[in-house]
Parts: sequence; structure tokens; C-alpha cells
Amino acid sequence: MAIVNNFFKFLRRNIFMILTMNMPAMKAGQGKKSKFKVAGLALSGETMMYVLFIIVIMAVVVLNWNKFLDLGRLGSQYLEMSNIQTAASSYAAHRRDGEGPSSMQDLIDGVAAADSITGAAVTDLLNADSGRFKGGVYKDAFGSDFVFGTNANGNRYIASPGPDRQAGTDDDLYAYY
Repeated sequence: MAIVNNFFKFLRRNIFMILTMNMPAMKAGQGKKSKFKVAGLALSGETMMYVLFIIVIMAVVVLNWNKFLDLGRLGSQYLEMSNIQTAASSYAAHRRDGEGPSSMQDLIDGVAAADSITGAAVTDLLNADSGRFKGGVYKDAFGSDFVFGTNANGNRYIASPGPDRQAGTDDDLYAYY
């Protein structure tokens, strides 16, 4: 928020100078090229347009900053869910009964030797140091817990509640395995 406030303070201080450009009288030998005087600098009209264009771009970015952050989180979440989907598929493939994981902790702990097809423990399906594992809990990009389940067709899925942090809404992200 401080960035936005500082940006608007800058605009309030400098927009008057930018918009009230005075054209100096043309001196002999200067030709027809006119210049604008802004903050003590002589700028051509083309340069002035570039300055205004940059100010408009900065204003658009500042005003839509949260949307840009949410888009970044969504992209990150898609990649994270792809990794979790692979780990969940491996977990189910290594289990004797073919049962899928019920939590992120199952993927971190792996398959115990007693439940494994080969009789050997399968570990490190998902590394606790990767992703967003903090404080003993693995969270999605929006700070919510992952949901493991099976839909009506019997397909297993991992869901992230999405940007609104509410499960069962339209913005939820699903990975089927």
C-alpha cells in the first residue's frame, strides 16, 4: 500500500509541471523544432508522449496490482498441483490396495513397507522442503489446505480452494489422478 501512496504523492507533485508545459519562444537558429519545458528540462513533443505513456502504464500496474499477484499465484498453484498429482499417482501405484493418499502428510511420509507392493518402504514422494510446507503443514498458494477426495464417478482428485479460499466454488483448482 505504501507503494501506491508514494506513487500518487509523486503524481500530485509532478503532474502540474507535466501538464502545464510552457513552450519557450523560438530563438534564432532553432528552426521549427519546438520544445516543451518540464521541470527545467527541454523535451520534444515525442519525448513528452513517452513520459505520459510510461505514467499511464505505471498507473495501470499499480491499480491492478492484486490481480497480477493472483495471476502469479494461480500459475504457481497449477505447477504445484502437477507435482502433487504425480506424487499421488505414485503413492497409489506403490500401495498394495491401490488406495490413494488422504492428506499431504501421506505423500510426505510415503508408503510403509507393510502396505507396499514390493515390501519395501517408498519414501520422498513429496519432499517436505519443497513447495509451501511451513510449520508442519503443507498449504496451497492462497494459504488453504488441500482437499483429497473421490467424485461421484470414482475419480480421485486433489483440490485447492482457490483465490476465494472457499471449497466447492467455481474458482477451485482440481488435479485428478
